[in-house]
Amino acid sequence: MIALILLIALAIVAYVLLGRWDHRQRARIGLPPASIVAADDTALTSPTLRSERLGLVGRPDHLLRSGGQLIPVEQKPRSRHMHPSHVMQVAAQCALVHEVYGVRPRAMWLSQLDHHAAGDVGSSSALPNRC
Repeated sequence: MIALILLIALAIVAYVLLGRWDHRQRARIGLPPASIVAADDTALTSPTLRSERLGLVGRPDHLLRSGGQLIPVEQKPRSRHMHPSHVMQVAAQCALVHEVYGVRPRAMWLSQLDHHAAGDVGSSSALPNRC
């Protein structure tokens, strides 16, 4: 009986520690506070988003839900600078999220892991109306 209680207590402590570690890791790479809907680097996986109408196929590294909004996140761990092609990639993912889920993202996020530069690269409302 004591062994079972100790095992349960150990599981609770491990759960709390993993939650704190996850929070620090997300803060380190610059992810905004939101729940992860899909992640390309976890067991959750990210679905491949397809739009025949737009002629686009893509998969964001993360798809976050903040309130009723979906936010595509792209990580560029080896990039020293944010390039226009990175922004266009996330913009295309915004268009795909809108097409597939019917929710137009209000923001898109680009994270550069090695250089501690991350940020909201803009509102998708600046994109053409068909996005």
